[in-house]
Amino acid sequence: LFKNSMEALIGSFDKESTPAILSFIRTPGSLWSLSHDKAQELFSKCKHPAYIEIYDNVVIPLIGTLYRLHNSEIAIKEIAEEISLAWIYIGLIRIQLYTPGSPLDPGKKPIAKVSEQERYLRGLSGKLTAVRMDSGYLTGNFFPNSEYEMHLLEEAKVTKKKLSKQEKKRVERVDRAPPYYELFRESRNFMKSVGATDGVLKLVKHMRDARSHPETLKKVISRELNWQSTAGSFCARLSSHFAPYEDVIIPLSNAVRNIQRGLRELAGVCLSVKQPNDTEKINLLDHLLAYPMGSIGNTSHSIKHVTLLSGENNTRGEDANPDEIRSHVTTLLASLCRLEIHKRARSGKVGKRFYSTCSALLEAATKGYLSALDNPAEIIETEEEMQERMYRDQFPDHSKEFNELIYKVENSDEIGYEESEEIAESDGFDAKLSESQLALIAEVHQDLFAVDRLGASDASRVRAFRVAYSAACQIGTSSRWGASTPATLDGPGAHIMALSLCTNWKGGGALKNYSIPSNSSYSVDFHKDPNPEEVVLGALPLSNLIIRISQLLTAFPGHSILTALGQVAESVRKLDIAEASVGKVMTGLEVILRKAQEWEQHASDRVKLGSPLVEISGLVARWRKMELQSWSTLLDNREERRSNQARKRWARLYSLLCNKRSNLPLSSFPKNPYVSSSFNSDSRYSGDCPSWVWKGCSQEMKRVTSSTLDDADIKANAEVSRVLDGFLLTSVLGEFSQRLSLLKNFSFHLLKECISSDECDVQQLSLARVLSSLCSHYSQFIDTLALKKEELRRPIEKKLKDEVKLAKWDEQSYYALAESSEKNHRKLMKILREYDEVLDLSVGKLLEDQFCYGIRSSKDSIDGNSEPCTSIPPNMMIFPAVNASEQEQTCNKNTIKLGATEDKLKTHIWADLTMFDIQYDDHVRRMRRYFKKICSIRSEDCANHWGVDGSVIASDLCSTIFDRIGFLRGEKTTKPMKQRALVDLFKELKRNGYSTTKWSVPKQIREMVHILMLPEPTRKEQGFSTENSKTLSSAEVYFQKTVTELNRLRSEISAFGSQHMSQREMQLMQSFSEHGLMMLCQQRCALASTLPDVDHLQTLLNSSSALQQSLPIRQVSLQTLVGNFDDAFFSAVENLQQLLLLMRNASPLVNDNKKKQVLNDSVTMIDSHISCLKKSYSLSNDFGLYSHESLEELANTRHLLENTHQHVSDCQLKCQSLGCLPSDVFGMMYFSCVSCVLSLLVFRE
Repeated sequence: LFKNSMEALIGSFDKESTPAILSFIRTPGSLWSLSHDKAQELFSKCKHPAYIEIYDNVVIPLIGTLYRLHNSEIAIKEIAEEISLAWIYIGLIRIQLYTPGSPLDPGKKPIAKVSEQERYLRGLSGKLTAVRMDSGYLTGNFFPNSEYEMHLLEEAKVTKKKLSKQEKKRVERVDRAPPYYELFRESRNFMKSVGATDGVLKLVKHMRDARSHPETLKKVISRELNWQSTAGSFCARLSSHFAPYEDVIIPLSNAVRNIQRGLRELAGVCLSVKQPNDTEKINLLDHLLAYPMGSIGNTSHSIKHVTLLSGENNTRGEDANPDEIRSHVTTLLASLCRLEIHKRARSGKVGKRFYSTCSALLEAATKGYLSALDNPAEIIETEEEMQERMYRDQFPDHSKEFNELIYKVENSDEIGYEESEEIAESDGFDAKLSESQLALIAEVHQDLFAVDRLGASDASRVRAFRVAYSAACQIGTSSRWGASTPATLDGPGAHIMALSLCTNWKGGGALKNYSIPSNSSYSVDFHKDPNPEEVVLGALPLSNLIIRISQLLTAFPGHSILTALGQVAESVRKLDIAEASVGKVMTGLEVILRKAQEWEQHASDRVKLGSPLVEISGLVARWRKMELQSWSTLLDNREERRSNQARKRWARLYSLLCNKRSNLPLSSFPKNPYVSSSFNSDSRYSGDCPSWVWKGCSQEMKRVTSSTLDDADIKANAEVSRVLDGFLLTSVLGEFSQRLSLLKNFSFHLLKECISSDECDVQQLSLARVLSSLCSHYSQFIDTLALKKEELRRPIEKKLKDEVKLAKWDEQSYYALAESSEKNHRKLMKILREYDEVLDLSVGKLLEDQFCYGIRSSKDSIDGNSEPCTSIPPNMMIFPAVNASEQEQTCNKNTIKLGATEDKLKTHIWADLTMFDIQYDDHVRRMRRYFKKICSIRSEDCANHWGVDGSVIASDLCSTIFDRIGFLRGEKTTKPMKQRALVDLFKELKRNGYSTTKWSVPKQIREMVHILMLPEPTRKEQGFSTENSKTLSSAEVYFQKTVTELNRLRSEISAFGSQHMSQREMQLMQSFSEHGLMMLCQQRCALASTLPDVDHLQTLLNSSSALQQSLPIRQVSLQTLVGNFDDAFFSAVENLQQLLLLMRNASPLVNDNKKKQVLNDSVTMIDSHISCLKKSYSLSNDFGLYSHESLEELANTRHLLENTHQHVSDCQLKCQSLGCLPSDVFGMMYFSCVSCVLSLLVFRE
């Protein structure tokens, strides 16, 4: 490169030094025959102005570097540094030489010289003809060999040689090339700013000086990365915008890349003072590119990378590299997706550290995101502008960019310099999470903390892979290591999977589309969502059209209509099928049809576009019919948009509810959630309740129930509950369900964090209770709101279906097609706006009727003249979920029955503990005595139990009240009769223990925040019968309805009062209601505290009753060993399923029938093994009771694993021999199977 640079400057050297320079250029090694000083003196003879300017700072150091490298005057460790400096110096010389020095296009100069020399040749030809004609007329000799004639011939010969040379230098520019002055201006600006010699050399000096100062070096490296990013953008700008001037931009871009390479290698040398970060980053890349994924629950690499990068970004501050921040966020998302796969593969049974790790990753991913949302830009627009924006949001104007192409072609002469003066700028980086990433993290957050135990699906696996592969790509792009770091990273399985996903149109297309909704109910938007399977149909007609246009352009060169058609067709053909929607491609084809009409109506049959136009017209008609069919989903799309709007609030909710970790260092989080023991302590704090609930109860009740919530910050919880209550009540109808779902997810999140921590966070537990109670409270209105929405949607949906029946599209002319489509779109938008009004209805106003039902008329205004509701509703309206007769039957049946389990346990033979030389707990030794005592208690007459007496008294009281209410519904009932019935009711309630004094109930019963902090009874299938579950559900619905009505009753009494009741009667009614609510709260808390224990006991009894013989000894050790096997086994099964997914997706990439058959056979074989493994073994039980039968099951599983391993190895050999798949894709599967077998061997020992 240095020789090439000197060759370009050969004309600037004096005559004395030119031979030596030519010898240096043409003779290898001639430079080393000169001394260092002689070489400097030789190269100083150049008179080029740019060369003279950089001689002292660039050329002299470059010569010294070359001599040191040749003479081996430096240590081996310094060679890399000298080479990097040589690249920088060479790049600086070349950028000075190749940057345009004049605003005149250098390609036009040879053209001008050719024109001038052709003119001169014509003059010589004329002179020669005149001389010969004159000689012929005078002497008869038309070819005289005079001196003048020979001079003209020699001059013509020299001119032809010059003309030939200039013809070679001649550069033809395209007609629509951007002005050369723009290239001159931008390149000169770059050379004077970013590419300035002094600035680059200053950056080099800072890097070399900061080598021994790590903190300073980080900042300097950050500046170097920013320089690289800017220089890369400049080169990309040159290649994209100034492509017609390739004779100028290619050498200039290469010069910039010389500097980039030198700076990057110098940065690597400076960082080569053993930086552990490089090794960690390589390990992280290997972890992300592993497919099958291996130990999917292991996120140690991700957490180390997060810790590392967080520290770097905090140190750099504003100099933090945006590319590294993007890779940081994407890596966190990849870790979260893999943790989701880990949980799904284990059916929700995860280790104790799992949730704390999820919280750590979520906190790191959302850190700093809200700063971009603090000051949102206010949009001011008129009603017309808003409606037009909404219209274009639903039906985008895709034709705009295609029409602009046509306009530029037809008005190329009118487009001035100002129109193309814009310079592309790099996108700003305000937020760390894009909208698609935020939607993804909200969806993953729901799956991570949901209580439902769902198995892993191919959709979740593909999503996890896409995010991991994107993270690996971004880390590779933002890498800041040098030549010392290995540049090749193996991941054949990941690369094959990525290729198959990109080519598999039905699988979602591009890798970056990892935010595609995974729910099957999602409706594809015709105008926005990609549909590669349909879009690809336009490739062949467009190619045929471009060929036909090329043929016509040979006959009509430069014709504006044909040129415009060709450019639009090429623009449509270049659209990415993984991103372009059918609507956009269809619009481009319609623009082609419209422009083609202008050609077709004047062209003869021989020069018409012909069949390609017919094919495009038929394809447009096909897609218009498809759009017509998609209209039925437009209402669903509007609902989906409202749900997406609600999901965008996830980040703010996270900041409000989960910001307690914001001050904790990330390194304090657990580094590996992949632990062997399953974690199922959901009921750990389920019975905790505040002590005020047990006011008036015995001390024994207070002693057996915990009251850790007394230390909670009530004011903070009250503020949060007020905000979240407003968050739900101010919601629009279309967002309510999604908002409620978000709050449920956060309640699960907070509760799981409390359970997974070693110490209970009282404030967090109370906040989780508040969220859970709010969700339970508002969940009772979901069905009501859904029915209301369906009722309002029905007539709008009918209008939409009628519009579909009326609309019709066929192969009509473009203008009729465009007119009909615009008209139909406007009608559709009018219908959609009606549905938007339905979805934008306030939930608070809709629920107002529910809140005041039975208290006052919903039609009344809140003005003090409201008429109360005096009609007595029927029993089913008061208790919609409970029927009186069914309730009475349930009360008689629902006694505690454990008889079946008890009978089985009576037949068991109790083991003699003296046979084993093991120290047992005293409770274990006395277990037989405890069992006999329980049996004796259970054998007593249950009819005399106090619980039965209480249920009979309560049933009689309720029956009496209902009978009295039924009597008062009569037509002849007078007001005194109703007043007397009210007095009797008050007396009966007092006789049954209800109190009217305010001090009889705690003050907390009157504050909603305290009610929200109460525990909610949970029910599980193992320990609860279907009848008991229904009863508990009915009771919970009754409790929520009671709380709602009592809360509204207090408001009505304080705001309106009653014209038919005295103030004393209303206060008595409120006091009785509060006392009744107090008893309900006590019963509810008692159930919440008891049910988990009953469920636990029932599960243990079922496990014990299922045993056919005594348990093996050392159950604790068995629990650890079986837990280790569970981790290895389910990781192996999951990796098998990932391998199966890879082979299925890779099968279309194989063209050879034999290879494809091998792949299909392997798919069938692996699928059968997966089924066998799933049937052979299930996840170990939660309580660690391992019998001889379960150990035998493990032994059988081992044989299946060995068989699976053998068949997978055979499959690996076949694929390797035929070249179907690389053998590396089976490596992780081999490791997982071997881990399972080894864990079983350790278990057997």
